[in-house]
Amino acid sequence: MGGNTVIGVELGYRIVGTHHDMVMWLVTAQGTAVVVDWSGLF
Repeated sequence: MGGNTVIGVELGYRIVGTHHDMVMWLVTAQGTAVVVDWSGLF
């Protein structure tokens, strides 16, 4: 049994253009994650 913990996430976005009345977005996410595996302790 393991668990994932996200320490920090940074989101960013920008408009890359329009096409046929639709706005196109570019969304980015950066984060630091730590994976903890408790299976070896029990």
